[in-house]
Amino acid sequence: MSASDAGANVATNAAERELVFTSAALDGGGRPLFEVLNTVTFAEHGGQTTQTSTARVVKTTAGVARYLEGMEAGWTQSLERLEAHLAKGARLEEYVTSCS
Repeated sequence: MSASDAGANVATNAAERELVFTSAALDGGGRPLFEVLNTVTFAEHGGQTTQTSTARVVKTTAGVARYLEGMEAGWTQSLERLEAHLAKGARLEEYVTSCS
């Protein structure tokens, strides 16, 4: 997708190890094409951390179907890159900085 992204942190629940935030793909004029409510939960299992992510589209504009069709593939690619980065022993902060 060639649109840029925007978002905001909605809630962080350290006790539940959960992060909730919104994200939006923007058109060339900086207007939101659609908005997504994202929930990321972290759980420890046998000394390893499992991440569960959900993304729910909460607002759309006309003509965004082609972007939404690629949303799952886009998330999968991003998570695969994160997994590869962490597998090299890198820190999460380094990955976030390299994506900015």
